[in-house]
Amino acid sequence: MSLYITTLERYVLESINKSNNTILQVQVDTKLDIKLINTVLENLLEDKIIEQIKGKYYLHESIKSNKVSDLKNKDHAVIELTEIVKINIKQSLLDQKNNMFNYKKVFLDSDELKVLRTLMYSIESFLSSRTLKSGPTSQEQIIFWGNNSYLNTVSNFINN
Repeated sequence: MSLYITTLERYVLESINKSNNTILQVQVDTKLDIKLINTVLENLLEDKIIEQIKGKYYLHESIKSNKVSDLKNKDHAVIELTEIVKINIKQSLLDQKNNMFNYKKVFLDSDELKVLRTLMYSIESFLSSRTLKSGPTSQEQIIFWGNNSYLNTVSNFINN
């Protein structure tokens, strides 16, 4: 049985995973409304993803061993990234002043493509070095980067 959690549930789980085990600690860390957090926690409890012990929330014993790989599988990554990209594109289109998501369709010759790949490698290296750094879940940044040829994009569209 495959385990699916929403982006919101994952956000709360990531907070709990940082030892924010009470509802108030989760609220301070995520900056979400306490009623919304309570609803998410109830759903996670019902699905046996978390358990509550003496007013504190922990990853459920059964998920630690059996289902944690389900949370990290490629299908879930695709679903999570699709949700995140969709939300950010919509928000960027609705709020042009604070547009945080951009894309460009450009022609690059082979030398320019090498420059782009070098820049993207630099971004990857920088971001990889930040994964060891930890802070409040609400202050984490979601960063998109990458490229694909127009032909590959259209081919993938046709085949999916």
